[in-house]
Amino acid sequence: MIIFIETLLLVFGFTLISLSLARHYGQVNKKRKQLSTRLLWVYRLSGYVLLLAGVVLAIYVWGIILGLVYWLAYATLVTFLLSLILAFKPNYLSFLLLFKR
Repeated sequence: MIIFIETLLLVFGFTLISLSLARHYGQVNKKRKQLSTRLLWVYRLSGYVLLLAGVVLAIYVWGIILGLVYWLAYATLVTFLLSLILAFKPNYLSFLLLFKR
């Protein structure tokens, strides 16, 4: 169960950070509206907070050495899968767009 929570934190964290970039936001948002500065910072800070929560959880559960190793391994896997999704099926991430107008 902890591994599932860790993976979800990483997936949502890295996804929010990637959505804070104009290029990826444009890929996911078909309306091609520009990302407002406020929304950019909301996505970016939320993503970093989720990643930090994932690191803290991993260190708490597995200790500092193994926690960092496992966190980096999951981070590598998640970023690889996220890059594949953004490259081939970016509309799969459209459910994460907050504050739709």
